Amino acid sequence: ITGYTREDILSKRPSILKSGKQNKDFYKKMWNDISKNGLWKGEIWNKKKDGTVYPEWLAISTIYDENNKPLQYVAIFSDFSEIKKHQMQLQELAHYDTLTSLPNRLLLHQELSFMIKAAKRQKTKLAVLFMDLDRFKNINDTFGHGIGDSVLKETSKRLKQLVRASDIVARIVGDEFVIVLYDIKSINDIEQISESILRELRKPFKIDNKEHFISGSIGSSVYPDDSISIDSLLQYSDIAMYESKSLGKNSFSLFSMDMLHKANSISTLHNDLSKALENNEFYLEYQPQYEMINNIIYGFEALIRWNHPTLGKLSPDKFIKYAEESMLIIPIGKWILEQVIKDWKIIKEAYPNTVSISVNASHKQLNQDFVNHLENLTKIHQDFSKMIKIEITETSAMKNALLTKNILRQIKDLGFSISLDDFGTGYSSLSAIKTLSVDEIKIDRSFIKDVPGDEDDEELVTTIIAMAKVMKKHVIAEGVERECNNIQGYLISKPMTIESLVKNN
Repeated sequence: ITGYTREDILSKRPSILKSGKQNKDFYKKMWNDISKNGLWKGEIWNKKKDGTVYPEWLAISTIYDENNKPLQYVAIFSDFSEIKKHQMQLQELAHYDTLTSLPNRLLLHQELSFMIKAAKRQKTKLAVLFMDLDRFKNINDTFGHGIGDSVLKETSKRLKQLVRASDIVARIVGDEFVIVLYDIKSINDIEQISESILRELRKPFKIDNKEHFISGSIGSSVYPDDSISIDSLLQYSDIAMYESKSLGKNSFSLFSMDMLHKANSISTLHNDLSKALENNEFYLEYQPQYEMINNIIYGFEALIRWNHPTLGKLSPDKFIKYAEESMLIIPIGKWILEQVIKDWKIIKEAYPNTVSISVNASHKQLNQDFVNHLENLTKIHQDFSKMIKIEITETSAMKNALLTKNILRQIKDLGFSISLDDFGTGYSSLSAIKTLSVDEIKIDRSFIKDVPGDEDDEELVTTIIAMAKVMKKHVIAEGVERECNNIQGYLISKPMTIESLVKNN
């Protein structure tokens, strides 16, 4: 182990192995333990004959004479190098991200703790930036995780090049990174480094001779202005990052308490939403659809409302996106269909010209289970496919056009009509009509509201109506327009509960 031969060490003291890495206090304590207990064992650094310093595991035992006096000492030792190397590897795995070699969440907490203590002593500030990559999931899903990993590694390199030696760049999980900026003088410092990061991320990532493009959303909190707690600083910067996401991504937001209140409200809404079905808090309102030539109501759109126990009546724009995120939209969607079936007979008796009721379907619902559920309902309820019109928005339909096309084809095969809502708001309006076998298009209200005084909007609406007629599509406008015979909207009638519909007939 040591490289010394028997002849080399005869008559020599053990100090020839001394590495110099342990001080006098170490040896003093060692010999005190031996003197007191007759034994010492532990890790020590020694030096080989060739000068190599290595760790060894050493155990020293005392041999006593008949008077119980120390006679001599026996030392047993083993080379600890491989075990030490393994320990260091484990330490590396515990504190560093294996893909990017950046500090992980555990090491970030430790380093941030040291930095906060230093900032407190020096009475300075530090900023915690929470960054999430935009559209990264698309790269993983489209090009594979190998390309995604390369993007993450290149991102870590770019981030490290932008910060100072006193700062920290850590990868938390997935495509989430944290950057800690030490000794921040002003908010302007944070804004400048954030803009530099966003600018750097917008540059193409060239991998395997192909360019990939992403962007980033950044949120920041400041010590000690926002909090002195590590967990709170990370939480607040995370909240600010989601604010950047909501603003359209590729942006930076500085934390404010308003964001925290908003996040808490959303969290409460999520929790309450999970109990709303069970507590019978949802109800439907129906908005009439008019045929102007004969001045009759020929259909309705079913619109869900939430009678929240503390917030009162909530329209779908206040909670549907959270239902989609949690996938509660699936059982909610089934409840809507069941409720419409219950209400159909009442509506048909009160409004005998009613042909169908439009039911909105989220893009999260457009899967094979939804088709199967509709098929089961057609077997249970006579003429179900004729009474229900499935309504989807143009934007959601084009999220996955190929899948949507397949699902809508199956729905149409069951006998249902398809309505394309908010037509004109997406980037692929004409493509949507061509790709998806829709029976009806509903012109978005943003084009309708200014028609009387806006020539451009009037021409656009006229063009859409003419195009739809050529393509033999039914057209409904959420407002009044002289060439459109079918209208729906608040100008004509607000949505009403089933009780109000019957009462107002």
